[in-house]
Amino acid sequence: MATHLVDQQQLLSDVRTVRELLANPETAFGDIQTHILHTLGPCTIGDDLVGFAAQPEATDRQPAIDFFDTAARVIEVESCYGWISRLIASVSEPFQHSYQQQGPDAAKTKSLRIEIDDVCRMAAYVLLTYGHRTELNKELISQLLQSDHVHLLTVSLPKVCSDLGVTTFRPREMPHGPTTPHDTDPVHVQFTNTEPAAHDPAAPADSTPGEAERPIEPAKPLPVPWSDAAQQIVFELDMLEEISLTQDDPDAPIKQSVWQSADYRYRRLQRIAGPRLLGPGLAHALETCDDVSKAHALLADIRTIVATGGPLALAPALTEDAFNYMTALRVDIDGTQAEAARQWVRQSCADAAFVVLSWGNELHQTWQLTRHLLEGDVSAFSAAVQPLLETPVG
Repeated sequence: MATHLVDQQQLLSDVRTVRELLANPETAFGDIQTHILHTLGPCTIGDDLVGFAAQPEATDRQPAIDFFDTAARVIEVESCYGWISRLIASVSEPFQHSYQQQGPDAAKTKSLRIEIDDVCRMAAYVLLTYGHRTELNKELISQLLQSDHVHLLTVSLPKVCSDLGVTTFRPREMPHGPTTPHDTDPVHVQFTNTEPAAHDPAAPADSTPGEAERPIEPAKPLPVPWSDAAQQIVFELDMLEEISLTQDDPDAPIKQSVWQSADYRYRRLQRIAGPRLLGPGLAHALETCDDVSKAHALLADIRTIVATGGPLALAPALTEDAFNYMTALRVDIDGTQAEAARQWVRQSCADAAFVVLSWGNELHQTWQLTRHLLEGDVSAFSAAVQPLLETPVG
């Protein structure tokens, strides 16, 4: 069954190849860097391993060799999913402990939260690269892009391992941390004086809602790619704005609807604006009425983008500011500001990838577009999308 879910043989081969390249002092650094990036994608773990590989002494490379040695052993025994479980647990467990002991605002807690995001993005890249294009893998990638580490470790990944008949990895300790995005204040990723907010932890996204959540009399489909999804997004944006306006009006009639649930509204907004940066920040503004006029203006901007270009137009919009800032910063400059900006760009790309994955209804097409975004290759994404813009399809 494992062969139907992930190309285990290719993953193992690539991991062992990197290990051999690292162990050979004659290997050119560029070759090692290319192979690590291909295997793990753009992530801090990969950055650190490349840093070890750049060292001239063989002993200095040993931590990178050990990483790929361990990876090969775990993948062979516990499958790709068991390896992913262990990587997430290595940061999720200390995060949960720090959250309980020191609180969400502690520097260590925030640092570990960013590490969780990074590991989850790496795991999503691995499944996009080596996983077969199945609905199960799509759901796991979706949870990874949301950094839904608790659910992944306690429900999703153990079940997959059990179903595959491989050794099921379970965390030694998984204390109950916050379970909804409203249990704690937003976590901030610092990249400049203005910080985008991201709640912790992210809640799993819903499946596409049933007819009860759609307009009673659907409007004419929008003349854009993925038009049905575009129409649904516009409807949801209208509902989000309507709910936020009625919250301030004590005389407004209260309608019994799933949209009355703050958690439901948050999950829908994640699918439209991303799970970690803009989406949670918008949700926080709408729920607390903190700068709600600016939030409404952003919703209006998103509505315009979707109405004119469809869901696929959201991806470049979600990443544009990040890439512009990164270019202005000149990323070859050393320092924490450059590193924070790099994290911001990667998270922006992951958020855009999640939005595309959430709304695409053709698995193979959506898969490749999601991978382009997670890699940060917006040019490849735009090239793949261009034919769809020229001939819009639902």
